[in-house]
Amino acid sequence: MKSGSFGSEHGHRRKEMVRTLGRTAGQSSIARLVETLGRILVVLTAVALLGVGAWEGRPWLLQSAADQWIVSDPLGPADAVAVFGGGVADRPFAAAQYYRQGWVTKILVDEPDSKAVLLKLGTPESAIETFGHALGNTHQEALALRAWAEQHNLHSVIAVAESLEVLASKRENSKLRREG
Repeated sequence: MKSGSFGSEHGHRRKEMVRTLGRTAGQSSIARLVETLGRILVVLTAVALLGVGAWEGRPWLLQSAADQWIVSDPLGPADAVAVFGGGVADRPFAAAQYYRQGWVTKILVDEPDSKAVLLKLGTPESAIETFGHALGNTHQEALALRAWAEQHNLHSVIAVAESLEVLASKRENSKLRREG
């Protein structure tokens, strides 16, 4: 056996193995890159589909979110309806409707503008009473309404206000009940 041929044959095999390993290592880098890009594409597609779905379903989504924030107890007959200030464009109309439906016999207001609207809507002046003067916020309205209700022995009052104000009013009234 020639020692040179073994060495050269061995060197040739070594070079061939290095080339094969190099190709395998290169192919695995490309395969990993393709796999990563595929995953990114799947995530981007999912985000795009969710975005399109949210956009197309936004009326339903917004209505569902609003329904979670609306505070509305079941309405029925009450001693009076109180029109909180600041909402002359719609609150007196709701109060007048409750009066016409026979749910209440008294409408309580805290500002002259609400009284004027109620009178224009045909509500008798004898059904309208003032429960406070120059009240600046929901807390003051709750205090004045509580005092008026106690003074006139009322047990139930419908409060006409926006949802967030109703939440604040309920919070204030529950505090007042605990204190009183």
